[in-house]
Amino acid sequence: MNLLKFSFLLVISIFFTSCEKDDLEILQGGIWKLQDIKLHNISVIEDCNKDDTMEFGSSKVFFNRGVVKCYEDDVNSESTYTLLSDQKALVFGSSRVKISLLTETKLTYLTTNIFGDFFHEYSK
Repeated sequence: MNLLKFSFLLVISIFFTSCEKDDLEILQGGIWKLQDIKLHNISVIEDCNKDDTMEFGSSKVFFNRGVVKCYEDDVNSESTYTLLSDQKALVFGSSRVKISLLTETKLTYLTTNIFGDFFHEYSK
């Protein structure tokens, strides 16, 4: 009887483990909408960015600047991307960003420039 219970638990655990998505599948599993950009924990997102989205394909990421443009020459674009093997960073073209959170519904990554660290928060 104990062997039967053990076998059942083993099969169930293998089933649930194999059903978990890896980070690449999570990235590619829908359209990510920009929710916020924070600098020093203060929201700095502009209204023109609030409708921006990105969608990960098999080898490219597509950036949609939405209906409201920040600049007249804002255009939708695409770039190659790589999810690094440690799954803690993304490379968009030649720009590397650090992933601070990735779940089925949330993606937050960090970019740094002379003003500090910017956290870009997306959701599906």
